[in-house]
Amino acid sequence: MIPARPSEAGFTVVETATASMLLLVVLTTLLGLLNTQTKAERRLRASVDNQEDVRYALVAIARDVRAADPLLPLATTATYRDTMELELKTTSGSHQAYVRWDFESASGVVRRQTLAAPGGSVTATTYSLSRVRNGDAGIPLFRYYNSAGTELTSTTATAADFANCTIRVHITLYADSAPGPQPFRSESDGELRNRLPGGVGC
Repeated sequence: MIPARPSEAGFTVVETATASMLLLVVLTTLLGLLNTQTKAERRLRASVDNQEDVRYALVAIARDVRAADPLLPLATTATYRDTMELELKTTSGSHQAYVRWDFESASGVVRRQTLAAPGGSVTATTYSLSRVRNGDAGIPLFRYYNSAGTELTSTTATAADFANCTIRVHITLYADSAPGPQPFRSESDGELRNRLPGGVGC
């Protein structure tokens, strides 16, 4: 007796098409999940990086405020909302640098610049933070307080009051990361150690 040959019949076109469709659905689902996870990780990393950048900027501004002696007067009181100029001194009291912290609302950038003299030309930009949204949200970068805890504003104080009476500066940064998700807001206070417990001539 002749042994039976194995069937030479293969998969039909319908079976092959069905298997291919199932494989395609599974691969599409897996790739979609992978893409979603990658985007979520990227957004989380951007958000964490942004928070670190904002916190670093707050620490840098507060450090300069603590070392300021004195705050320098600006041309107009309205300028104090987003700009601060100060003279930094060493621990022994000798002059170290003139510094301007400035927020440019149009570009969304906060910069630390060294100046040639009080109100003078910029000699270097030593730090910048982009994507700052204070202007969009109507949040002042700087708020100034005297020894009584009263806020100095452009309607209640003169430029000399800001320069001479400020003992505490409240700093608020509202910035976002690329690619999002939400702007991060952080606040800090810096006290002018050389002016405590009160201002000069206030």
